[in-house]
Amino acid sequence: MNEINWTDKAKRYTWILPIIWMGVIFILSHQSGEESTGLSGGITGFILKFTKDIGLELDEMRFHSMIRVMGHFTEYFILGKLWHITLRFRNIPPYQAAITAFSISLGYAVFDEIHQYFIPGRACEIGDILVDAAGAGVASILGWLTGLPETKK
Repeated sequence: MNEINWTDKAKRYTWILPIIWMGVIFILSHQSGEESTGLSGGITGFILKFTKDIGLELDEMRFHSMIRVMGHFTEYFILGKLWHITLRFRNIPPYQAAITAFSISLGYAVFDEIHQYFIPGRACEIGDILVDAAGAGVASILGWLTGLPETKK
């Protein structure tokens, strides 16, 4: 009976997940300014309704800005982590995987902001790149410090 080696299968296919996630980021950043504001505004409104129901009043504009920053951080945290996992499955040492995952994610953040420059109602924001870098950096550092166990070749 042939046994399936799941580690080899994972090595073959893990790169698909960060590529798909990059596609999700691209789709989100390809929204017009109006669509993007509508999405984050909808999330903000939902949370503000909940907080109001429990008696907590929050400043809508400030909270909306916070939701947008958290969105950028989270998108790139996930991207950095997915690339780190992909690289570790290929037996790249933890430190090198962290640096590479961060570099790929940062490069994509720059590309993404340049892309947004050409979308109506959007802009290329250095602050967004810094938040994206923070998300990818935290994921990469955590991946390096907690890393996947060494996989057997």
